[in-house]
Amino acid sequence: MKKENRSRMVYLLPFFCLSNMTYAQQLNQYYLTSTESIQENKISLKKYDSNIYLVKDADGLFKAKSALTINGLSTTGGVTGELSELQNFEIQIDSSQIANIEDYNTNFKINSSNDSHEMCKKINFKFQSNSIVSEINNLNLTTATSCQYNIVDIDDKKISEFTVLLNYTFRDWCSYFDSSNEAFKTARAISQTCDLQKVTKSSLNLYGLKISDLSPITGFVNLRTLNLDNNNISYLPHGIFDKLSNLNWLILGNNYLRTIPKDAFRNLSNLETIWLMENRISNLPLGTFDHSPNLSWISLYNNELSYLDPELFKNVTNLQSIELSNNNFTFFPLNLSHFKELISFEINDNFIREIPENAFDENTKLVNLGFSGNNIKVLPSGIFSKLPNLVFLNVSGNNLNFLSKGLFDQLISLESLNISQNPLQCLPKDIFKYNTKIENRSEQSTINYCVEE
Repeated sequence: MKKENRSRMVYLLPFFCLSNMTYAQQLNQYYLTSTESIQENKISLKKYDSNIYLVKDADGLFKAKSALTINGLSTTGGVTGELSELQNFEIQIDSSQIANIEDYNTNFKINSSNDSHEMCKKINFKFQSNSIVSEINNLNLTTATSCQYNIVDIDDKKISEFTVLLNYTFRDWCSYFDSSNEAFKTARAISQTCDLQKVTKSSLNLYGLKISDLSPITGFVNLRTLNLDNNNISYLPHGIFDKLSNLNWLILGNNYLRTIPKDAFRNLSNLETIWLMENRISNLPLGTFDHSPNLSWISLYNNELSYLDPELFKNVTNLQSIELSNNNFTFFPLNLSHFKELISFEINDNFIREIPENAFDENTKLVNLGFSGNNIKVLPSGIFSKLPNLVFLNVSGNNLNFLSKGLFDQLISLESLNISQNPLQCLPKDIFKYNTKIENRSEQSTINYCVEE
């Protein structure tokens, strides 16, 4: 359908131009008589760098720049502000969809979306040749600002959109005129002396510095580890991590995050570890981790999650550690069958009532497993039957009043089992087949075994 409509658009437009109607009238008539085509035909935007740095050029005028080489490779220009490391911002478009590219500005407009910040209205975008370029009108930022722009036709119907992050470079934030500005404080936390030598660093540790604004970090393209733990960060602007494609570790624990934008990690294809624990996150949008297939460790404990979309980790198959403790789950939240490399899974201190019998059948490499502090009444008899490598098991603090005979028989590597704080009256005889490896069986000094009939 898409191919047919696109070709129809290309071949019909030259015909329109031969009639007596104006081009705008021709195009308008086409749209009115082809509603389905309106929905299918869009202006295709080629891949672009979403980070716009507002930098003064040689004439002292602010221009929209991208921290890219002429060949499209990332530079450290988002830190240094050096014009030699920056290119004029533009978005290339697929000009094959409409025959007369020179008429774009006549028949299409680019507007900031209604929910965009007022600052977004102060930068104008227009079509130039086969690109979208910008003009800046007296724009003074106080923080990096996410803006969405809609491309609309002559009937104000949206046919495409793009999002950018308006920002200053680290150097400009570090010399900002207002010392009470939060972005300025972050820049000075990175370097009190605005040392530009930090651009080559592979690690940035901002632990416990009470920063709240991440605007100055976007240009540190060489980072592999970014530690933002124990700060006052409450939101992530769209595109704030887009330039940090080399990141392996991202630590965002102990902050005040309530939501994670769907595309927050869209360029972090090398990300291996992400810590989001001890925030206030109540929802993770579908697609959050789609572009981070190399994730091996994700920590989400101590948040406000009650549900995870079944497809949330569909592109992440190499996870080795998942931490979901101290949330609000009432049901077992994940199908773990495709996590063949999983070594540790903890979902302690939630409100889960039952664990599926086959929950861990495909996780034969599990070493650590914990679901203490829940409301589980029964452990299915075969739930641990395929975990020969399990060493640590914690099922304490539940509502277990009996354990079935043979429940732990296949746990040949088990060394530590915690069954305390359960209303267990007695235990089946010989339930601990590998008795010498068991620790912390119960708070009781002795074990009461059930009388066999």
